[in-house]
Amino acid sequence: MSRLASQLARQEAEEIALAIRALLAAPLLTAERDMVALDLVRRHGEALTSWFDENCGWQLQVEPRRGYARLHKTTPTPDATRPARRLRSTRAPFDRRRYALLCVIAAELSRPRAR
Repeated sequence: MSRLASQLARQEAEEIALAIRALLAAPLLTAERDMVALDLVRRHGEALTSWFDENCGWQLQVEPRRGYARLHKTTPTPDATRPARRLRSTRAPFDRRRYALLCVIAAELSRPRAR
C-alpha cells in the first residue's frame, strides 16, 4: 500500500472512531446540535451501520435529508446471552452504565494505534 493510501486509510479509521464516540455520547445527532459529528456519520454511514450491527446488535438510522442520525440501542428480539453478567462477586447483570463503558472500551480498542 502506498504511503498516501495508508494515510487515507488511517484518517478514515480515525473519523469512524470519532463518529462512534459521538453516537455513543448522543444517540440522536441533529444538524442543529452537532453538524461536524453528523457530517462524519453521513460520510461513513455504511461502515458505522455495520459496526454497530456486528458489535452491539444496534441499528443506526441516518436520514441526511431530514438532518439527523439516530442510534437505536435496542434489538427487536431479546438475545439469549443477555444480560451480560459480571464475572466477579455477585454475577449481577450489567446495568446501563456498564454497557456504556463496554461500548467506549470497544470503540477505543478498535481505534488504530499510532506508530
